[in-house]
Amino acid sequence: MSDRLGATTDVVQISEGVRTQHAKRIESLWRHVDMTTGIQRSRGHKEHLLRSNELFKGRIDPFVDFTHFAFQIFSLRPPLSSPRRCIFRALAALAVSSWPTVAAAQYQATVLADAPVAYYRFEEVAGTNALDSSGNGNTGTYTNGPVLAQAGLAQLGLAVSFDGINDHVVTPRTVATNFTLELWLRTTATSPAGAQAYEGDGLVWSDVGGTANDFVLAALNDRAAFFTGNPDTTVIGTTPINDGQWHHVVATRMMGGATRLYVDGVLQATGTTNGSPLNALAQIMIGGNTLDSRYFEGLVDEVAYYTTVMSPARIQAHFAAGTAPAAPVPAFGAGAQLALLVAMLALGLLALRRRATASCN
Repeated sequence: MSDRLGATTDVVQISEGVRTQHAKRIESLWRHVDMTTGIQRSRGHKEHLLRSNELFKGRIDPFVDFTHFAFQIFSLRPPLSSPRRCIFRALAALAVSSWPTVAAAQYQATVLADAPVAYYRFEEVAGTNALDSSGNGNTGTYTNGPVLAQAGLAQLGLAVSFDGINDHVVTPRTVATNFTLELWLRTTATSPAGAQAYEGDGLVWSDVGGTANDFVLAALNDRAAFFTGNPDTTVIGTTPINDGQWHHVVATRMMGGATRLYVDGVLQATGTTNGSPLNALAQIMIGGNTLDSRYFEGLVDEVAYYTTVMSPARIQAHFAAGTAPAAPVPAFGAGAQLALLVAMLALGLLALRRRATASCN
């Protein structure tokens, strides 16, 4: 490796036999860097500024290896001039900071592939409208001031925080016959004890008093619980959900058939339900049992309603998309590609100007 890169640069030798498609993409990028900065590399080896041999598998950790790669390139020591270094660093910041957005978009695409009738991503940073990302216009309303723009899972984006006192979101009830309810949550709060989900803290709530065709997804006995009415039937999960970790909770209902409750992609309880639409209440409340004033305390994210019974395989796919620890090497998106092109053109112009100035002198 040339001394012009500095003696402390980490290098990994990548042999021809294990080079992947991603390695070829990086080599192509390096050729552009070589052309515009005059970097001289050893001709005896294929050298790339990557720390992890995970590249050999075609996968790297986006926050370790890709960051290292980007900042090794974009913090090059002399002979880069200040303008060049500024351009490189700005491009590195863009590429690295955009990765969480890419990951969240991957989860969103997984959800949208199953055609939700309503999908609340809770990406708002202000206001009272909880936007529906399904495209069906079922906008919700933040009520009593839940705190927006809280940090969620990297794969999910922002989340909303409920205070356990009276915060909730009011949404139209868009399901009644066959349906699936889905959300992510994180809490350390102790939930009420009981045998029926309507005795718990509301997560996804559409319940009225007395015997009726209604339904409830709640936190009960520190677990997820799903209730359908007339007759009142509750199924309760086995995994504690108040351990301070993010959990994926899904409830399905087949009219006149079965109810199922999944936590973190695993089926945990099954029950039965009646053969009528569960349409007693015109709204669904997120985060609150507004009938009995029992509210959820914690973070909620990515709430979706579907008018179909989601298959176990798709539920597991959603869980996997929300928790995947690594992703393919970022294939630069349109914005990053444009930024890369602009940066390279700018560097080329700077190089030409420098040569022209030198020739005039």
